[in-house]
Amino acid sequence: MASSLLLTLSSCTHQQKPQEQPHDSSTVTKTEVAIRWSVDRPCEPVVNLTYPSPETRGHANNRYVANAMFGEHNEYYFPDEGMIVNDVISAINRNSICYRNPESPEYFYDENPESAMGMNYQQLLRSRILLDQLSEERFRLDIGNAVEADVADDLAEHGGLVVFNDKGALWLDRKNSMLDRNSMNNGFYSMPDEYYDNMYFVRYHIHAMKNDSSVYSGPSQPDMQSCDSAAQSDGESHSIVITKLAGHSFDVDYYSCIKNAGGKADFVVLDLGSYDY
Repeated sequence: MASSLLLTLSSCTHQQKPQEQPHDSSTVTKTEVAIRWSVDRPCEPVVNLTYPSPETRGHANNRYVANAMFGEHNEYYFPDEGMIVNDVISAINRNSICYRNPESPEYFYDENPESAMGMNYQQLLRSRILLDQLSEERFRLDIGNAVEADVADDLAEHGGLVVFNDKGALWLDRKNSMLDRNSMNNGFYSMPDEYYDNMYFVRYHIHAMKNDSSVYSGPSQPDMQSCDSAAQSDGESHSIVITKLAGHSFDVDYYSCIKNAGGKADFVVLDLGSYDY
């Protein structure tokens, strides 16, 4: 079941369902689940079901993630942020990692495990769930099949949405790029506009121009520009890029932009490691 490792890694024994917090209906609408953890009771989630109106697409996606995790099939109780940071760093350090070449002109970010220390809760939550799901063969094979399909297609880059099924497990919802199918667009992915309102866990695209695309591992500068643009319109953006490695392996980088109080988008990149399929 999705994210079970988060529960087993915690010594938390609280089994209360999260309670709805009171809200002022004149200023907010009950449309969002923003999860935080109290300092003095780190095993007990404090769930705030309010967000200022109007709801952004970023808020709607956070609610989608929370509903998938706290629904009738998925009642999970998580440790505090510090414990999640430690879990994320420890899980990544157990994996092999394929970093983007530091000599690349597009190398302009830090993707080391310690990048998790600069993440907010929503980013940590997604990173931790991805690491948990990537430990499952089912999810790795789903990604591997999508990677192989991209390698075999030299007219387009593949991508889509990572979403939950009704049991809380992640899977790839593939969406064809809106760009014209030709060899010049094999290194670019653009999701059709009609899918931008779909709920998602993270967006994804694949770097698989050849059987070993490790030189392209991680988000490119256009990828980060797209992430920034989405954060400007949605408030926040969460994505992964899957890179084909030699043999039956791929690398996964999580990258995210969240618009700060000054209106600029702060971004983080975290290499989640390399996996076999």
